[in-house]
Amino acid sequence: MGKVYLCQGRLAIKPLFVKNSEVALYSTEELAYFIVHYVDIIDEKFFSKEFYEFIVYELKLEELEWSLKKCNPDTQLNQMIIMTVQACNYLNDKQMQEFLNRMRLKSQAKPSELMKSRADFLSSKGRYVKALEIYDGILENHIEKLSDNFMGRVYFNKAMTHWKLFEFTKAIHFMTLACELLKSEIAYQSLFFMHLQNPSIEVKKEVLEQILIDNQKMWQAKWEEEEGQIEREVQDIEDLEERLNEWKMEYRAMNQ
Repeated sequence: MGKVYLCQGRLAIKPLFVKNSEVALYSTEELAYFIVHYVDIIDEKFFSKEFYEFIVYELKLEELEWSLKKCNPDTQLNQMIIMTVQACNYLNDKQMQEFLNRMRLKSQAKPSELMKSRADFLSSKGRYVKALEIYDGILENHIEKLSDNFMGRVYFNKAMTHWKLFEFTKAIHFMTLACELLKSEIAYQSLFFMHLQNPSIEVKKEVLEQILIDNQKMWQAKWEEEEGQIEREVQDIEDLEERLNEWKMEYRAMNQ
């Protein structure tokens, strides 16, 4: 069961709209909750003019504004994040310690890992174009050496994002790259399903050959089952629409 958190403080008349997230924040509790759960996507741009207006005029956190403005977002971002969560008085002592541990790990993360977290979040929120820009930035402009596993996960998520944009050729291309690096069942299965849906798009023969015949048969059966379920659901909708039209005609005839 999920937990319900009640907002005890004041609610904003003018909320803070977090860019690239489609989230509107109305209270100190919501501000803290957003930061705690999406800390990996928060960068220096989060502490914007709108943010400061929100905490001062809506949340009445003037002391927080004064403290934050003494910091440099480019070099003290983590400290600013922690200060904001503490000022909201949202977490208990145990939760705050856990959050501080997460922030410590975040400070040790490579820039490419933080970029991937932001891109993954944006993709999950339907901001596909922006997510792809960040994925491309990781692949084209990375400073540190990236491991095959990390590169494979970037290719995988980039492929899925292209797929959601119906860019099937690009999706299959990057999923193929993911398969070559990850060699994982989920990557091969995803590529196989993409190939089944778009058989006209060429896939490297040597990659497909890595998929065992037994797996191909099992995944083919799963695909056909899901495809059949979709067809049945569509038919059910069509039958319902037809029945509704019949009822409308009967109703009109009765009231003539």
